[in-house]
Amino acid sequence: MQHWFKNVKDVPKKLTINGPAHMERPFWEMHDEILRWYDYWLKGIDTGIMEEPPVKYWVMGENCYRTAEDWPIPGTKWTKYYLHSWERLKTESHLPSSETQAAERTPDAFVQMPPVKTMKIERLRYMTEPLAEDTLVAGPISLTLYAEIDQEDTNWIVVLKDVGPDVSVRTQREGERFVPGDLPERELTRGWLKASHRAVDPERSEPYAPWHPLTKEAQQPVVPGEINEYQIEVLSVANMF
Repeated sequence: MQHWFKNVKDVPKKLTINGPAHMERPFWEMHDEILRWYDYWLKGIDTGIMEEPPVKYWVMGENCYRTAEDWPIPGTKWTKYYLHSWERLKTESHLPSSETQAAERTPDAFVQMPPVKTMKIERLRYMTEPLAEDTLVAGPISLTLYAEIDQEDTNWIVVLKDVGPDVSVRTQREGERFVPGDLPERELTRGWLKASHRAVDPERSEPYAPWHPLTKEAQQPVVPGEINEYQIEVLSVANMF
């Protein structure tokens, strides 16, 4: 729907983004708004629907709707985060290899046992430090990942969570080195990409939304042990952290 909204030009349009749960059919929660739209366009009744902002989106965590003039929201502060060692997610980029310790140069890794042997899903996790203030994240997200695998293909799955609140202090002191294990976690959104479909169409891509052809012609088996770039689109989110 976000691509449709963007591609529709020079006509009246509206976009409503609801919360993460599927609404009951036939969308009775939205009936009042739907009727106002159709009463205006089909019956000529001035319901005031066209005087309202064209975009309305539900903010998780804040648990209310906000409005905007466009999507992505005009004035968005696009922010890059980088995956660091020790499970850290930071806005600071990496230092050159000549200026940092060996730990930063060693790639993160994990081994997944065959699904016929275990139900446990191995993963890598990266977290920011506890946020100093309430932070609204609303709009598209993507992850650029450089990785090597030992197979010809795999499925990359990226999950964004709201973790906390975390009021602990993390230092190198004993007992303060690790994230508390009992923090509540709430999944917000996901992104997926099959490694062999990593090809990107640069003309149709945005900095926050890589466009993958997903065709047989564009498919590229992975060479085991080869490092590849994977641009993974994560479904848009609106959350007050």
